[in-house]
Amino acid sequence: LGVVKLKSLCQREYIKGAITDEVRDNVKNLILGENKNKPMTDLEIIEILAQKGLKVKRRTISDYRKQLGINNSAERK
Repeated sequence: LGVVKLKSLCQREYIKGAITDEVRDNVKNLILGENKNKPMTDLEIIEILAQKGLKVKRRTISDYRKQLGINNSAERK
């Protein structure tokens, strides 16, 4: 018997993909449910996700928005 690193037992790619999907889905749902007269900025989205325990960078939000075909807040007005 020996010591086994816990992370070697996890499928890191699956975990990373699941988190990516969760963040992307949250971004999409937040934007779809936003006030169309005052769209949320990427920073406001980051704050909401942080409250849900999802810490992401602004660049990540921007990338996910682009992947989803969603414009930035200034262009969504």
